[in-house]
Amino acid sequence: MKLGYAKQYQKSCIILEPEDELDDVIHMAELENAIFYEGPDLTLDKTYVVQFPGRPKELYTKRALRGSLPIS
Repeated sequence: MKLGYAKQYQKSCIILEPEDELDDVIHMAELENAIFYEGPDLTLDKTYVVQFPGRPKELYTKRALRGSLPIS
């Protein structure tokens, strides 16, 4: 994985590569502050700023990442 920047969220972004695993992605996101909170008071939904190959930078919950990794 690589580190990038998502202007729309003003946050670091984790750029995924095929060999990346969920625990490593979450750990790097925590270290690099690639976390974005959504909801009325910005504390309801913790999401991670991630970019899958060939896709835009988007927000993913831990559950969504779990269902999408590893990249095939």
